Amino acid sequence: MTRSASLTWRLALLPLAALLLAGGCSPTVEPAPSEWREDVIRAAQGATSPLEREILSDGAITEAEFREAFAAFQECMDGLGVAIEMTESHGQFAGFSTGSGDADQAAETCRPGTIDIIEPWFVQIRGNPARDSQPEVTVRCLKRMGVVGEGYSVADLERDQTSADTAYGPGLQLYLDCLTLGDALPKGE
Repeated sequence: MTRSASLTWRLALLPLAALLLAGGCSPTVEPAPSEWREDVIRAAQGATSPLEREILSDGAITEAEFREAFAAFQECMDGLGVAIEMTESHGQFAGFSTGSGDADQAAETCRPGTIDIIEPWFVQIRGNPARDSQPEVTVRCLKRMGVVGEGYSVADLERDQTSADTAYGPGLQLYLDCLTLGDALPKGE
């Protein structure tokens, strides 16, 4: 497995998380039912396995349920000769890394029925339990993590995201973490 193929799966989660998350920064284990419950239950209709249906049927995805789905995914990947490990950032799921085999093809085979539907919902719920807008939550997180000052606004973020001159300096990694982990990013990390 090449380094670029391994990196492909980690980077594949960034746009998904950036588009779907709108997190702030306080860790949350369960979704606020009114915010996510009905959509997650509807997602269960597209489930392709009993595992997915069971996990999604109550409208919440606990960390234990996500880890159960990931273990099923990992077992399938192992069976296809691709060793994977869950990667975490600040104690939160951030993707997986591969150590061997053809990860892309194996993941296409193994995601359905394991983490295909569950992972995006889990990431969204953890990163944005209140379902706020992505820019609002990113700004809150950047403030909380001390990357920007209290006067920093959504307009500032939107300006900075389109400017090649903007550099968050030592806060760049925290900016990326706020963008992808949102509310799941614990303060002080």
